[in-house]
Amino acid sequence: MCPLGPFHLPAYAEGVRTGIGELGPHLLGQDPARLLPLNRFMDAALKGHPYVKSAIDIACWDILGQASGQPICELHGGRQAEDLILYRAISQRSPDEMAANVAEYRSEGYTRFQLKVGGDPDVDIERIHAVAEQQQSGEKLIADANTGWTQPEAARVAGAVKDLDVYLEQPCLTYKECL
Repeated sequence: MCPLGPFHLPAYAEGVRTGIGELGPHLLGQDPARLLPLNRFMDAALKGHPYVKSAIDIACWDILGQASGQPICELHGGRQAEDLILYRAISQRSPDEMAANVAEYRSEGYTRFQLKVGGDPDVDIERIHAVAEQQQSGEKLIADANTGWTQPEAARVAGAVKDLDVYLEQPCLTYKECL
């Protein structure tokens, strides 16, 4: 589910709230510990909208974890790592402001940065360069266009940043266009 609003993805916070309001009354009296029947029941009560059902499903896993005294990761087969490296999203701003945001978040301990791009390709190229200029060893930089570029724009940005240590995420609208 995308917390950033309906202009990014069809599954967004208010859509989940609305879906739960529609689905919730049908679930009263269902056993949250019987996940497979519950998921089948949800599919019969509401066609599609898996992002709505996932919120209920994870809540049921939480109930199971609390009842058994185990974290959800153990119920899903066990913890795979002790630590998790978080990414910090950097909102679209001027190139200098985005570079300053990275420096600020670095001071908080972040080493993974996701730049929100996908607007004017020329400005996006400047944004990526401004942040990459101060990139430190071991840091990861992702430029996430959120499907905002056309194929020619994506190719132009990719060419302009090809010598930088940066990943491009979701440059175009469809998987085929991204290929």
